[in-house]
Amino acid sequence: MGSARTAEASPAALSAIGPPPPVSNHALVVGQGGAWIARVPNFLVHVDPRLGEVRSRLVIGSKGFFSINVAEGADAIWASNPSGLTRVNPATDEQRQIVQLSEELTTVDVTAGEGAIWMGIGTGSIVRLDPATGSHRWFRGLDPIDEITVGHGSVWTIDVLGSTVTRYDPETMRSRATIPVTGGVDAIVVGEQVWILSRTLGSLTELDPTTNELGHAVQVGDAPTVMTAGLGAIWVADRDGSIRRVDEATRQVTPLALGAEARALAFDDETDTLWVDIV
Repeated sequence: MGSARTAEASPAALSAIGPPPPVSNHALVVGQGGAWIARVPNFLVHVDPRLGEVRSRLVIGSKGFFSINVAEGADAIWASNPSGLTRVNPATDEQRQIVQLSEELTTVDVTAGEGAIWMGIGTGSIVRLDPATGSHRWFRGLDPIDEITVGHGSVWTIDVLGSTVTRYDPETMRSRATIPVTGGVDAIVVGEQVWILSRTLGSLTELDPTTNELGHAVQVGDAPTVMTAGLGAIWVADRDGSIRRVDEATRQVTPLALGAEARALAFDDETDTLWVDIV
């Protein structure tokens, strides 16, 4: 069974910068030599992972919003909020807005993979960005998108209100499957399988990417919030101040006492480190 170390920047320093955003699976990412933490209304905090100290605070976009998400890929950090998609140079913290939006009252999520950067918009649009050329393409008229992720040769989105997962072909963006989820879906993560979280039921359910079928649910606490994948496991935070490690192979659940509520999780595959943003 794999294990992970946890790393923490100064909570006092982070709280002075701004409050955490509403619960989001993509409010924290580790990569490119740093940890990057979203803060409302429109801040991105760059933390030095060696010292656990705040290196800089970036203002993303020109307005404040209720949500901001972040991804790492193609030698850059990507931040999304309803004003658009911003590329951040991780070495210099220089930022450049790549896509502009005017979706002030919707969710905007971002992820990286399958050779592109993907921005999912709550009203049912996806932007696919080629990081090498900077060109991007819109796909509209899709299902509502509350979260987006990629893996197993597909783009995956969730519709919280509709309780569905939609799977898209990353080349054509045609829907491969729309999967209804009894009990609701609030978050999705890609590991060795695809996993969906129901905060209402406190359960984690496997979605088989070869058949698009749902497996048995695993209980992961009374009030789960966010999750991430790493070391052959899914790590799920709960409002009770714990993290539960779910082994993808055995489905064994191992509780880890944290002592404080985690608002965001991210796994650093290079160092086998689990990063936790503590309220």
